[in-house]
Amino acid sequence: MTGKSEPFSFRLDKELATELKRCATTMRVSPGELAKQLVIKGLTNSVAESTRMMVAEIRNDLHLLREEHITAVHALLVHAGKVTPEKASDFVSSKLLGKD
Repeated sequence: MTGKSEPFSFRLDKELATELKRCATTMRVSPGELAKQLVIKGLTNSVAESTRMMVAEIRNDLHLLREEHITAVHALLVHAGKVTPEKASDFVSSKLLGKD
């Protein structure tokens, strides 16, 4: 993170403020510094989790696309290419799935 920083302020109820002060004292930092660290950690973890979820969705979409591609190639070979279903399956296995 680079660039000029920007101040933020927020309110906490009395119990949370007391807990923040206690934790900050234990960690030997100011309550403001601890709050800053917690916000940064929360935002960073949130972004990382969001990224992980997006990657999982993309992997799933890619898997489905691959299955549809295999089905389409097989159908084209059988119906437009006039090859037997067995030869189409052999082609798909060797060329698209990497199986010998």
